Amino acid sequence: MGHRKILILFTDQWRWDAISGLGGTIAKTPNVDRLLARGTVFRNHYTVCVPCGPSRASFLTGLYAMTHRSVTNGTPLDDRFDNLALSVRRQGIEPLLVGYTTTTPDPRSTTANDPRFQVAGDVLPGFKPLAPYHAGQDTYRAELKAKGYDVSDMDRLWCPEPQPLPPGRGLSWPPSRLSTEDADNAFYTDQALKHLAVREDRDWLMFLTFMRPHPPFVAPAPWHDMFDPADMPAPRRAASLAEEANQHPYVAHLLETTDVQGFIPQGTGRIADLSDLDVAQTMATYFGMIAELDFQIGRVLDHLEATGEVDETLVIFTSDHGELLGDHYMFGKAGPFEGSYRIPLILAEPGGTARTIEAYTESVDLMPTILDWIGAPIPRACDGRSLLPWMRGETPARWRDGVMLEFDLRSIKSGTPLGLVPDDGGAAIWRDEATAFVHYAGLPPMSYDLRKDPHELKNLGKTPERAAAQLLTRRIGHAERTLTGYQAGPGGLASLAVSDHMV
Repeated sequence: MGHRKILILFTDQWRWDAISGLGGTIAKTPNVDRLLARGTVFRNHYTVCVPCGPSRASFLTGLYAMTHRSVTNGTPLDDRFDNLALSVRRQGIEPLLVGYTTTTPDPRSTTANDPRFQVAGDVLPGFKPLAPYHAGQDTYRAELKAKGYDVSDMDRLWCPEPQPLPPGRGLSWPPSRLSTEDADNAFYTDQALKHLAVREDRDWLMFLTFMRPHPPFVAPAPWHDMFDPADMPAPRRAASLAEEANQHPYVAHLLETTDVQGFIPQGTGRIADLSDLDVAQTMATYFGMIAELDFQIGRVLDHLEATGEVDETLVIFTSDHGELLGDHYMFGKAGPFEGSYRIPLILAEPGGTARTIEAYTESVDLMPTILDWIGAPIPRACDGRSLLPWMRGETPARWRDGVMLEFDLRSIKSGTPLGLVPDDGGAAIWRDEATAFVHYAGLPPMSYDLRKDPHELKNLGKTPERAAAQLLTRRIGHAERTLTGYQAGPGGLASLAVSDHMV
């Protein structure tokens, strides 16, 4: 290996099954498929928390949300935690950011007047931001303004012009006002390529993050018309809205309060009341957005191949969280269901072999994997484990047989729902082959027999003993342990190896 280079292709809201090369999907992703020839695919990979900010905090620190406690978008991340950018920087590798990390700074390190508190998230300490997305999207807005666009209302600029719908097309069909060339995916791809072109002779890590296919569900032409709603699969949901809402008070709350406009700006009312055609059209638009992003990803992969850097670059393709895409009468990533948490993961290293891994993996595994790949120490505090053995055809000892996931209902600004106080808003999920169990701090439990009910349609409403024990064991074993691997006494300070902890 020559230089140490890591390219993280990090999307927002990409479903785990939306990769055409893995089969069984409507998606068309010929460029992501290119990674499969030399990559390891992890078919049961999960983000450990939602939504965007918490999931990125876990990915970039290797910590469960129960430890880093940045549990909502806008919740500050404690400065005391190590992170991926700082870790690779200590190894002489430049950590580059194109896009966003959705990190709110520790308020104890600054004042309430800090402009970073006026946005949903800023830049994680350690990164060199080349083209940051948040903080008002200033770099992208400046580019559009230089091209003559009126950027006073970015939401309107992205969204479609009002127009009649062709027969058989639903609300989300009209294309964006922006062309493919002027859309944000193209801009951030351009920025990445511009900076990679002057770093061919250096070590680097680039965290290249894309906003899409995050809502609003609007695709630029011609991608908006690429898929036909008539070809879309049926969503996985109960026979009626009332039956779905009856599963649990939180599910009923989401169905009652989730508004269409956050997903389809030209719509009105609740997501749960969308017609079958509008649901199918939203699926079709979503897959068009994925196809457009796949095109941009292809440009980056072409650069690596043209420069020969493909032979010294670890390429990681993944997402921050999933997308329900009509399942349970919902869009987005709120709630306790699998579609919100299960995400794609492909790791393609120089000279890699195509492999498929069915074992359970979690987003906290990525920081340890990257550090292992560059030969750097893995902080004992990390909750994940390196995936490098799986990539090399080995089966690690004592691997996990299920995943622990978290989400939080709290909101300070809009109010925590269902009469809960904020600190009763936490929830934790245990998932394995047999069971999905959701424990709420302030609400009744949810549980599913996944062998009989793989799509989570019949809440059993009980606490399964084994799943509860697994969840409790995982949380006990991963209580904050930065210094628990040391013990003083006769003979001095003894320490454990990082590999001595269970996952």
